[in-house]
Amino acid sequence: MNKKFISAILVFAMVLSMGSAFAAELPKVSDIAMVEAVVDMHDLKIMVGDENGNFKGNVAITRAEAATVICRMLGLEDAAKDFVGTASFSDTQNHWAAGYIETVAKLDILAGKDNAVFSPDEKMTFSQFTMALVKALGYEELAKASSLSIADYVAMGEKLGLLDKVELSAEAVMNAADEPALRSYVAMLISAALNIPLAEAKSYNAQTGKTEFVILDGQSGTELKTLRKAVFSR
Repeated sequence: MNKKFISAILVFAMVLSMGSAFAAELPKVSDIAMVEAVVDMHDLKIMVGDENGNFKGNVAITRAEAATVICRMLGLEDAAKDFVGTASFSDTQNHWAAGYIETVAKLDILAGKDNAVFSPDEKMTFSQFTMALVKALGYEELAKASSLSIADYVAMGEKLGLLDKVELSAEAVMNAADEPALRSYVAMLISAALNIPLAEAKSYNAQTGKTEFVILDGQSGTELKTLRKAVFSR
């Protein structure tokens, strides 16, 4: 039997355990799209179920868990291990995700709540996780408009297609800005993020004081570079 098909059956059983308790303000997405995303995350070992085989899709992801899945998405699991035992925050010392937290903090993908506290067990909102993914894909500077608002990042996420699988607009996300980032939605966001061309710094323009970026979309002489291709197609 096809390995992918077996995996799909196993993960579908995990998805069935999620129930229907979705966030109040965010609409329920396609069950097929959700299952496909969860299978994708399971196969790539980015997000897995608990010891009982439950995916817990209706549970909000914590900041520590977000740091973990983002590191896995970026292929930085080994780098995170090197940071085990290192803690820039007073509340991450001896935390199970300390290495992951240190990694994303140093990359400025997911910063602390302040200079001393990370709040690893605090729940992340949908808009906050979208912002973190935009940063992880290299679009932070490109996302910034006249302000440093989280809305800039969410708008960039919509432009990139990050919200396509969850069938939401940037406006809808911001209208429900405080809604928790449920694991089911996180799986779909990451699955979409893996296919988005990465943005990389090209040069620094001394006249404008800004760094110039190139989008690695395979056009205008650039290579096509996505996380799915760079990290998982080896």
